[in-house]
Amino acid sequence: MNLIGMLQQAQKTAPPAPKERKAKVAPVRDSIVQYVRDNPGCTMLGVQKALGLSDRSIASWMHRLHKTGMLERTQYSSTFNGHRPRYQFYYKEVSR
Repeated sequence: MNLIGMLQQAQKTAPPAPKERKAKVAPVRDSIVQYVRDNPGCTMLGVQKALGLSDRSIASWMHRLHKTGMLERTQYSSTFNGHRPRYQFYYKEVSR
């Protein structure tokens, strides 16, 4: 089999690109940002309970939104008895 034949075979067997997943990202992100905008100083647990997201999902989203600069966070509780620090989140206006 020549190179062109191998490339054509690889294209046929490659899984299709996940298009529907991107459609779900914006509503989750937007609902988190809207909740934090409406409730400044909220905690991750508050957002999680209000939106019905899992522990891992909300932690991942809040970290991602903080890292991209859409949310600011302030620590309101230090590490105590082995517990993680606690944060409050605030919406940060993003200038484009």
